[in-house]
Amino acid sequence: MSFIIVLEDEPRLRASICEGLEMDGHTVRGFESVSDAWDAIVQNEPNALLTDVNLPDGNGIDLLKRVREREMSCAVIVLTAYGSVENAVEAMRAGADDYLEKPVALDELTLVVERRIQDTRTRAKVRIFERMERLRSGVQSGPIGESAAWQNAVTLAERFANVPVPGKGENDACPAILVLGETGSGKGEIARLIHRASPEAASTDEPPFVHVNCAALPPTLVESELFGHEKGAFTDAKSSRKGLFELAEGGTIFLDEIGELSPGIQAKLLLVVEDGLYRPVGSVTERRVRTRLIAATNQRLDERVERGEFREDLLYRLNALTIRVPPLREREDDALLIARVLLDRAAESRGVVPFTLTEDAKHAIRNYPWRGNVRELINVIKRISIVCHGTELTAADFDLGDIRPRESPNAAVVSTLSENGTLPTLEDMERHLIEEALKNASGNISAAANSIGLNRGALRYRIDRLGIKASGVGGLS
Repeated sequence: MSFIIVLEDEPRLRASICEGLEMDGHTVRGFESVSDAWDAIVQNEPNALLTDVNLPDGNGIDLLKRVREREMSCAVIVLTAYGSVENAVEAMRAGADDYLEKPVALDELTLVVERRIQDTRTRAKVRIFERMERLRSGVQSGPIGESAAWQNAVTLAERFANVPVPGKGENDACPAILVLGETGSGKGEIARLIHRASPEAASTDEPPFVHVNCAALPPTLVESELFGHEKGAFTDAKSSRKGLFELAEGGTIFLDEIGELSPGIQAKLLLVVEDGLYRPVGSVTERRVRTRLIAATNQRLDERVERGEFREDLLYRLNALTIRVPPLREREDDALLIARVLLDRAAESRGVVPFTLTEDAKHAIRNYPWRGNVRELINVIKRISIVCHGTELTAADFDLGDIRPRESPNAAVVSTLSENGTLPTLEDMERHLIEEALKNASGNISAAANSIGLNRGALRYRIDRLGIKASGVGGLS
């Protein structure tokens, strides 16, 4: 099951909580001091932490803040004295997943713990996929491009972004759009642009952006991953679990490679698009979701409709508003512009003199077909910024005659899935992500952390916890 740490200085209450959780099948360790609990947390990150607020050598909320600073994927539940509203509010602001009032009812405790562990695992999975996408896309801070074809796609994206997500109490359909384009052309960047430009993103609380790679979900788990499930819905469903649509509430869900979904899942998705309704696996009641839906594919969906592989009614509903992302070869001088921006960023991140391009290098970039699109260009720039010692780059440095599109972190996860038919564990995904980031950064921990949106301390902690060694990534620095 799960590993849980209980931090409570009252011996009988601590023993009672530990015993109740152990009877529910969890591995539990109890502590009465912040220092001992912190050592155990660092040595073996728990799935959940239950902590009192006032402790002999510190404060449980301060401990919570330390856990969040490390960006640990750990559910934190704060135990507060009866009627202590101030402590509860402070705990939630500091990042607590839930709070329980003392005296604690064990049946409620076990239910809350299991639910929060499942929620935390789902959110951790979403964050890892987002960081994989960030690493794969080269960490662009915004859309780069001046060509008319690209600007047309950006303009349509900004217009769609202005369509608000239905508010609470409204029964409107979810705003939906279809983004078409070749692999690596920038469909994900268009999706992120829509999310950033939305009215919700301007609010005080940042709305969620949930990126789902449909090709990375095994057919038997797709419905549960997207829509969640109730306790007992199937053999391993020991508790209820939120789906990705519920996690996207009030924000944006990006369904990448939507053409990979089965017709059965497409039918359920049509209900979401038309009415904003879905039904978790094992539930008898429908739930409403308020989110912006962005679907993307590199396939000809009309041809899949003719072959009976994609629902015509879903295509019509998604196709009402379509953005076609042009391939890089059709974007005039955008390849040269993107190359310059990426080279400047690479030089800045490594603290070296900016790179310059000779005329033959510019000619090579302009005329290369870029069959892997922006993704291929990003990988070429990464290689050059690592292996080239000089600051003036020639066509020979780019060596475009031998360059081939490289496999992305997400693609590696997909190939892993296809071998055993099951999702990799969170630890497997996190290990792969960090190793890929370190390899791209030649072992530089600060650069690797920046590329996937972590601080150096959080990445250093994960490297130690996962036992990632210098071998295979060129040494760590």
